[in-house]
Amino acid sequence: MGEKKYTLRELQADDFFTITTILGKIGVGEFKNLFTPELINVAAAAVLDGDQSLQETVGYNVFFDAAGIILNNMEPCKHDVYRFVSDLTGIPAEKVGKLPITTFFEIIMNIVKKEEFRDFFGAALRLLA
Repeated sequence: MGEKKYTLRELQADDFFTITTILGKIGVGEFKNLFTPELINVAAAAVLDGDQSLQETVGYNVFFDAAGIILNNMEPCKHDVYRFVSDLTGIPAEKVGKLPITTFFEIIMNIVKKEEFRDFFGAALRLLA
């Protein structure tokens, strides 16, 4: 991908609000609807029967349904993502949307790989528990 033309600052407490806004718009709350009683029964039976093939099928179905939810909800959060990337990189938000797609995805992947990003989700899960 060539030389990086940006640097990522560390995540800060204020980023929590941006991240939760983006997650809300992406439709993470809709994920609970993926786990119908029927699906749970099929998954449980597959585990109890040791049916690896059925377990994988259930997993793929949930994954693709979740991906569909995310993809269908990307447009409403586009500008939030651009502002978040801008805030982390210093690249003006209006230029983030004009970045080459490979650069944009490289930035997104580097954000997701940040230790603080993983820490955010760990802390959020602890709060919910």
